[in-house]
Order: sequence, then structure tokens, then C-alpha cells
Amino acid sequence: MGGVGLSALSGMGLGLSLGAQTAGLRFRAENAHRLPRTATGWFLYHKSKNYHIMFGGIREGLRMGGKLGLLVGGFSTVEEAVDRLRGMRDFLSTVVAGLSIAGGFSLWNRFPAPTAARTARTGLVFGLVFGLAQDALSTAQGRRLGYGEFVLGRQSRTVTRMSPDDDGRSDSDRPEQRRAVATTPNGIMVTSREVEDEPHDDGVPTVENEARYDAELGGDGGSG
Repeated sequence: MGGVGLSALSGMGLGLSLGAQTAGLRFRAENAHRLPRTATGWFLYHKSKNYHIMFGGIREGLRMGGKLGLLVGGFSTVEEAVDRLRGMRDFLSTVVAGLSIAGGFSLWNRFPAPTAARTARTGLVFGLVFGLAQDALSTAQGRRLGYGEFVLGRQSRTVTRMSPDDDGRSDSDRPEQRRAVATTPNGIMVTSREVEDEPHDDGVPTVENEARYDAELGGDGGSG
């Protein structure tokens, strides 16, 4: 409601200035053919002109202030309604509110099609700029925007895959494994898995199964 009051006061100030200027020019045009010729006449002329300027300014200020306050109030109401219907607050609701108010204003004043299109374009630009400004302010305050995460690809869908072994290390942290296939003198296929352990202090990886592999080959040969 603070925005509505501020807009009404702004409209009243603009209307007061515009109305006073218009009323002064109108009084001068209406009395151009009967200008006074004496000092008393000029005094009464300027006194009447000042009264017309004052009343014209007040009348136009009230009219413009009420109109601008009504438009801003309608804009805020439509924006809040769209926010509640969509379940989120972003610039799209502001754009819808701007287009709705522009369309209602055009219908109320019975604008022709070109003027209505120009008014709708103005409402679209205003809603887009004002909505993005609101989103930027909300982001600066720490509120996360749904469309921002979608565009930037920052959706929180992190899946951590851990190995079921006791050490609790993930697959990426495990040592590389290789398999070697050899044939014994008896024609038996032997498959051996070589596991490279993590580097020791000197940084050189070790292979733990060379002796076991040689023992398997020797055992198969001796049994033959």
C-alpha cells in the first residue's frame, strides 16, 4: 500500500503543476479580447487569473493522483494474484500485470487499434524492466529464483556413488585394476588381476601379485 500512496502523491504533484499551467493559459486565451486598460482592471485581472490557476491545479492534481493511484493499485493486485496462482514470484507475473493494466486502460479510454498496441507495448516494457529489477533485488537479498537456476544449470541434483566396500572410498578414488591372461604348460588358462596400490612415500606404485602369479605357474608345472 505504500507504493499506491506514493504514486498517488506523485500524480497529485504532477497534476497540480500541469493543471495550474493549463488553467493559466486558458484564462489568458479566454480574456485576450478584453484586456484591462487601468491599474485597477489589471489588478482584478491577475487576481482572477490566480484563482483560476489555483482551482485548476487542485482539480487536475486530485484527478491525476486518483487515476495514478488506481492504476498502481490495480497493477499490484494483479501481480500478487498471478504470483499466488503460479506459486512463485518472478518477472513473468509483473509482465502479465503490466499487459493487463495496459489492456484495461485502452478499453476504458476506447483507444483505436494502433494506440492500443502502442499502450500494450509500453506495458510490456515496463513490466519486463520492473520485474527484472525486482528479481535482481531479491537475488541480492539471497532469495533463489527458479528460472535463474534453470537457465544457469545450477539445479541441485548431485548424486554421490560410494563403493560398498569397507574403506568407504568412491570408484574414482580406487586404484586402477588390470587383468592378465597366461597359459600354463598343461594348457590351463590362468587369469591374474594386478592391483596398483596407492603410491608410497617415494611415489612409486607397487604390484602385489607378481610372486603369487609366478607361484601359480610353478605349481601347475610341478603337478604335470
